[in-house]
Amino acid sequence: MTSEFININGSKMHFRVAGKGDPLLLLHGWTQTGAFWEPYVNQLSQKFRVYSLDLPGHGRTGILPPDFSLRRASQAVEQLILQLGLSRVRAIGLSYGGLLLLEIAARNPPFLQAIVVIATSDKFDGKERWKEQPAIHFENLDKGFQDYLKKNHPFGHEQINALFRKDLDYALSISPAKLQKIQCRMLIINGDRDDVVGIEGATRIFKHVPASSLPDADKSRFRL
Repeated sequence: MTSEFININGSKMHFRVAGKGDPLLLLHGWTQTGAFWEPYVNQLSQKFRVYSLDLPGHGRTGILPPDFSLRRASQAVEQLILQLGLSRVRAIGLSYGGLLLLEIAARNPPFLQAIVVIATSDKFDGKERWKEQPAIHFENLDKGFQDYLKKNHPFGHEQINALFRKDLDYALSISPAKLQKIQCRMLIINGDRDDVVGIEGATRIFKHVPASSLPDADKSRFRL
């Protein structure tokens, strides 16, 4: 596995690359980094050229910018795809990463060939979700979580605290009409006890995206 950077709109995005074959992008969840996927890369890289990204605001990609939004973050992923000369990529996205994949699939259908979205919804608003909860600061976090964040986010407390700002534009809303225009094949995986996004979004996506599957719907139907 090699570690690389690419310049996107004046900022550097960090990613790791392993294997040969068709491109497969791995997009992690909030507060994680591309290192989250390390237990899976060895197997995936036997078939694909795997790109595990440090998404905007995370890991070695740097501190979350003041104008952060899910749309801007998805556009950064699109720019990476373009600059690396990739086309019709496959991708797996967890939570934050899954939201970005849905945004890309709805706005720029030709970018993606097949995706797996995990713990994701077609409608989510972080401001609304956390507005009644007290602000979170690094110093108040559990010691184990502090150690994890320090290990994976090299820009220190400023980078980590930026991830917990309550005013982040962490919102996604994709209409049924736009879902119906998504062209890529899609596997949707949500836990029925997910207390952040629930399963309602997963059922809406499955209802409206033509080439979508659920894990128990038809196991023979979906292949990356």
